[in-house]
Amino acid sequence: MQTNKKDFIWNMLGSLANAASSMLLLMFVGRAQGDEMAGVFSIAWAISSLAATIGLFEVRTYQSSDLKEHFKFRDYFTLRIITCLLMIIFCIGYVFINDYNSLEVQSILLICLYKVLDSFSD
Repeated sequence: MQTNKKDFIWNMLGSLANAASSMLLLMFVGRAQGDEMAGVFSIAWAISSLAATIGLFEVRTYQSSDLKEHFKFRDYFTLRIITCLLMIIFCIGYVFINDYNSLEVQSILLICLYKVLDSFSD
């Protein structure tokens, strides 16, 4: 029972740190670059966070619950690559459909790339 409590606490602390990172980054961008760039950052972060749902696709949940190893690691790895590619396609399509200016496109795609790397490492 003690292990479950420790796992819960570490999971909660990790989730809290993840949630705080977006707020801290927004504060830093707002302070360093001003309100307009903070707005661009907020939109870019929101779009890439939505796209991360595609990139993550809960592969870790399936892999960790596959105790009898019905699928090999190669299968999960391939699925992760496919979902991350779909995430990139989504982000590129989204910025061009919505006709953002070049600064916004660069910001969105760079933050999306960050989220792709985060999703892939998951």
